[in-house]
Amino acid sequence: MANHKGIDGSKRVRCAPLRVQWTKELMFKVIDAMKEEQLLWNPKHADFNHRSKKMAAYKRVAAQLQLPMDAVRYKWDVLKGSFHKNRRTLENQPASTIRWFAFKRLSFLAPAGEVCEASDVTNIKSELSL
Repeated sequence: MANHKGIDGSKRVRCAPLRVQWTKELMFKVIDAMKEEQLLWNPKHADFNHRSKKMAAYKRVAAQLQLPMDAVRYKWDVLKGSFHKNRRTLENQPASTIRWFAFKRLSFLAPAGEVCEASDVTNIKSELSL
């Protein structure tokens, strides 16, 4: 794989994150933990551009969930990307229906003042029992 500079400026080889069995319940735990760490997703947070503080926040979340930090970061990037892709679909096609399981749970990522509604989203408790 390609070489990239790490957050600390060192060169590193980017590799696939360690294998984690990602269940909906585990992804919801990641989302809930990330929601508490606003500096990882809120561009208005004072430390949003402070890399070492972001790394510390990722480490806290990973430790809390007992998961590898690289796996948490990778999954968070995937979840954010999927949310924003679905949000843009809703913006461009207001009559469309978003059925992605995590859309409502990630609605805190929407820009301030924007309402994100997902139709046909099942109750989160029933999703957790899957």
